[in-house]
Amino acid sequence: VSASFTNLATLAVPSQSTISTTAPTCSSDGISTITNYNGALIYTFTPVGPTAGAGGLISGMTVGTSYTVTASNGSCSSVASASFSNLAMLVTPAVPTITTTAPTCVAAGTSTITNYNAANTYTFTPAGPTAGAGGVISGMTIGTSYTVTSGNGSCTSVVSASFTNLATLAVPSQPTISTTAPTCSSDGISTITNYNGALIYTFTPAGPTVGAGGLISGMVVGTSYTVTATNGSCSSVASASFSNLLMLSTPTVVTAGVTFQPTCTTPTGIIVVTAPLGGTLEYSIDNGITYQSGTTFSGLLPNTSYIIVVRDISSGCTSLASAAMNINSVPSSPIISTVSGCNGARFEITASVDSGIATYEWYDSSLNLLGTSSTIVISQSGTYEVRATVDSCTTIEFVTVQVLPCTIPKGVSPNNDGDNDIWDLSGLNVERAQIFNRYGVEVYSKDNYVNNWDGKTNSGEELPTATYYYVLSLPNGEVKTGWVYLIRMN
Repeated sequence: VSASFTNLATLAVPSQSTISTTAPTCSSDGISTITNYNGALIYTFTPVGPTAGAGGLISGMTVGTSYTVTASNGSCSSVASASFSNLAMLVTPAVPTITTTAPTCVAAGTSTITNYNAANTYTFTPAGPTAGAGGVISGMTIGTSYTVTSGNGSCTSVVSASFTNLATLAVPSQPTISTTAPTCSSDGISTITNYNGALIYTFTPAGPTVGAGGLISGMVVGTSYTVTATNGSCSSVASASFSNLLMLSTPTVVTAGVTFQPTCTTPTGIIVVTAPLGGTLEYSIDNGITYQSGTTFSGLLPNTSYIIVVRDISSGCTSLASAAMNINSVPSSPIISTVSGCNGARFEITASVDSGIATYEWYDSSLNLLGTSSTIVISQSGTYEVRATVDSCTTIEFVTVQVLPCTIPKGVSPNNDGDNDIWDLSGLNVERAQIFNRYGVEVYSKDNYVNNWDGKTNSGEELPTATYYYVLSLPNGEVKTGWVYLIRMN
């Protein structure tokens, strides 16, 4: 009998490996797993490289390479699996990088995504802005802080750094200028009405400066300026042009003088202006109440002081007052005094005035002019008229005289017969009479002698018949001497 034999069953062939492939994510590549994995089997990959580990997880695959795998139990190998491969990890967009431009004097700050990709979608937090061509971000609210992510439909980037757009830099207001017109005492002035002490003001052309309250100093009269204001970052628009006008023309102080003082015939004065002169000038002598274009002021009151001001009608400016000018009082009429008497053999009338230097005219009763000196000689009795004029003022006096012989009597016979009883020197205006005997002894004297001596001494004693010597002192300083014979008759 043959040895016993038996046919054994077909060797066990491992099952075909089934593969489960997980798609890649934004953070990892795809992975493959042998879902019917048996740790007792040997797994062989084509192409070689990968290995299967616990749980069937395949490692060592090259992303994108297609593989198959067989399982072997040491005797038999399975049919090769369906081909499989792992896809690469999904692409995550780069973190958006932001460039923020500082604001300027004319525009707010801007932000741009410098690594902008038009294929991506950008999401802002908080919502509102959008990214346009070139990565320029629009729709941001000034002063608000934003972040942004970039998405490609599968993955989203990490959030960007926060960014903010700042507001447009403050630009100072355009300086507004108030210009004050010139006056009669000062040039025009200009002021910055919206002045801010924190700003810097720059003038064109250079030179002026601005002080407290906005008052501008250092301007050249008649020069046109503009000014800008700056805060250290931005400058304003230039102001409207402005200039200061020259101080209005003020006339110089009047030069004038009294050309006529009051007289008795014209009892008012005249003052004439000699400078300044001009067609636009007018003059006032009543402290600016009334003005006249003429330079002569007549009819001015006597005993009055006047000042004159001059006004330029083109500017309205008035000069300072002139020096005072005095119109004198009306001269008073002279007071006439007259004396008459003998001057030697002549009978004279002399006139004089109380003050001033007079001119004289003498007339007889028929108004015949007798002379023009202070003294006239007359030869007959009558009434005489003298006219004395001082500074045009005339006074008239009348003198009535009875002409007496202007001789010195040679003798005296005091016997009460009415003939030569006294020594009569009337009319001679004798200031002092002295009588001496033949021995030179004064026996009689009298001041203001007229017709007083009757042959007696000053004590009343009768003098004897004799020849006596006389000395007569007359008003004009003249001294007359001679002999007089005293006769005593029983």
